[in-house]
Amino acid sequence: MPKKYGNFDVRPRGQPKVAAAGAITRLFVVTDGDMTMMAYPSGGIGDPGGQFASNMMEVKNDRVAQWWFSGPSEGGMAPAPAAFAQKPAAAPAAAAPTSAPKPPDYSQYYPTPGAVTADMPTLINNGTGTRAERDGNKKLVAAFFDEFFNKGHTAVAAQYLSPALKSHIAGTPQGADFAAFAAQSKVKVTSADTSQVLFELAEGNVVNIGFPVPYNRDPGAWYTQNLVRVENGKITEWWYSSRAPGGPRYIWKKPAA
Repeated sequence: MPKKYGNFDVRPRGQPKVAAAGAITRLFVVTDGDMTMMAYPSGGIGDPGGQFASNMMEVKNDRVAQWWFSGPSEGGMAPAPAAFAQKPAAAPAAAAPTSAPKPPDYSQYYPTPGAVTADMPTLINNGTGTRAERDGNKKLVAAFFDEFFNKGHTAVAAQYLSPALKSHIAGTPQGADFAAFAAQSKVKVTSADTSQVLFELAEGNVVNIGFPVPYNRDPGAWYTQNLVRVENGKITEWWYSSRAPGGPRYIWKKPAA
């Protein structure tokens, strides 16, 4: 991990963008050691986990010591499968005005994960697991990405992937067909370059593995990431977030007094 981080993603007007717009609904939180990743739904079609933005922070002595941000995929996203089609609720004939909009209801896609902060519900349940189990899941996920994507040993899919795998990536197949699709369409399901791991965090039975997208010589300036769920020694659920590099990034400088 880089020791210093001063490379905010800054809009041309000079205002730093450090969180997803309208980040009032928490998609997931993963804390592993001193590192915490908090992600927010950000434009997923139907399924709120289809795209997401995230902040990763290192906490030392009860203070945030480092800060990273990565936004959602932009462009090239296939339409969501019919199964993920959002069904708009019918408006009542005479709806009473409300003082604030209510967060969207995604209960048809994600189960309620138990006790949550009332004003920031969490959609993805991390599940449970001991430290040893979480460490084992991290090794399993890292081994899969290395064997399957870096070394091209696609036959190991049967060892690592559940035949009932659920993909939250729009336009990708489900279950046993996912492995063949992933082998032929790597950039649709993970980073184009998975040869170096920027971070790997685990909590409960989910693992978040991230890969660097360097800008301005900082490998953590941007990152792509996969969040996967591991159950009974196999990956059973799959999310992906990235941002296709566009124009040049700006190095934030403190405005003159």
